[in-house]
Amino acid sequence: RDVERSRGLGDVYKRQELILIKSKYNIPDIMDIREIGLVNLILNYGLSEIIKYLPPKLVSLYEKENDLFETLFMFYICKENYNLCAENLFVHPKTVRYRIDKIKNILSINEVSSLIDINYKLGTYVLKIKEIN
Repeated sequence: RDVERSRGLGDVYKRQELILIKSKYNIPDIMDIREIGLVNLILNYGLSEIIKYLPPKLVSLYEKENDLFETLFMFYICKENYNLCAENLFVHPKTVRYRIDKIKNILSINEVSSLIDINYKLGTYVLKIKEIN
């Protein structure tokens, strides 16, 4: 019974974490973030372990170029829509384009394949989740 109770508390804690993530980053209520299996893996496995496997240039961007990292994160949240991203960041769309081009240069992204894109997107979300914890 104690094991069941402690498991229940863990689930409550995880649900609260997910609610915080959804509210902080305006993820629609219709989307249950737990449906994304990788998010569950990240929350259960431990961020410090997963961060070791992220692209080093992305981690460096997160640590040293916070404005650029925030732009990249918002760009992904806005489904790579420059205008919507600019609106959310309160900047001009050309500023977002300039920043994204600069980010691509820093990350050495010449041609974006779907695998590289997924790697950077997932890494960006992991670093944002780390920020909350």
